[in-house]
Amino acid sequence: MDRQRQQDEEHQAYLLCRGQNAAQLAGLIADPATGLTLRYAAARALQHLPYAQIEDTVYRLLDGQYAKTRAAAVFVTGQMQTALTPAQTGKIGGTLAAILQSGEKTTVKAESLIALGRVDNQPCGGIF
Repeated sequence: MDRQRQQDEEHQAYLLCRGQNAAQLAGLIADPATGLTLRYAAARALQHLPYAQIEDTVYRLLDGQYAKTRAAAVFVTGQMQTALTPAQTGKIGGTLAAILQSGEKTTVKAESLIALGRVDNQPCGGIF
């Protein structure tokens, strides 16, 4: 795919996700027919909502049937754009560490490792 076409696709995905609520975004993330660009646009939109508002949604996605759904949920936790409390950071860190120790697919573990590094650098002081 050429660069301009990719940028157009990303912009269309952004426009589709803009203004949607957590349940609608989670539906896009969980739908196996959703393409990679749209799935991650929905995940990026979800990151801008307060964590307390989306926590249950994220944990439902982490329990999803498909690895691509779980990987996108992990992406959300590692890229939160709103402030996290120390308790939230600790819970996320524990969840990500558990994923790394589990029999999870490599793609989800890789996303968890990246997310864990980002969560540890949160302004509240990290988890370690």
